Amino acid sequence: MIYLNKHYNILSMDQLMEFLSHDSVIPHHSIVITIDDGYKSIYKLAFPVIKDLRIPVIIFPLTYPVNERKLLWIDRLEYALLRTQKKSVSLKINDQNYKFDIDSEYNKIVNGRSIRILVKSMNQVI
Repeated sequence: MIYLNKHYNILSMDQLMEFLSHDSVIPHHSIVITIDDGYKSIYKLAFPVIKDLRIPVIIFPLTYPVNERKLLWIDRLEYALLRTQKKSVSLKINDQNYKFDIDSEYNKIVNGRSIRILVKSMNQVI
C-alpha cells in the first residue's frame, strides 16, 4: 500500500465516477483499490495501513458464507489444517502424488497456500 500510495494516484470510487460521468480525463497513473473479501485478516492487517495512509478502498465482502451459513472450501481447508495433529498430508491429483509437511503452524499456513493453489489449478471434468 505504501508503494501504491507513493507511485500512483489512488482514487475513490466517487472520484472515478465523477471523472467518468463528466467525460473528464482520468489523471495519469490513477487506480482504484478493491479488496475482494471481507475476512477478519483484512481488518487486522490491511486496515491499519489503509487508515494511516488515508487510502480509499472498496471492500466487496463475500455474501455466500453468511447467506448460506457455510464456510467456503478454502476456509474449511484452513480450519482442518490448523486443527489437525497430523504431521503431514498426502494428496493424489491427476495421478500425481503430493506430500506436504504440516508439523508446525508455519508449515500449515505455507503448505495450506500451496494446497489451495494446487487444487485451484486442477482441470475440472464435467
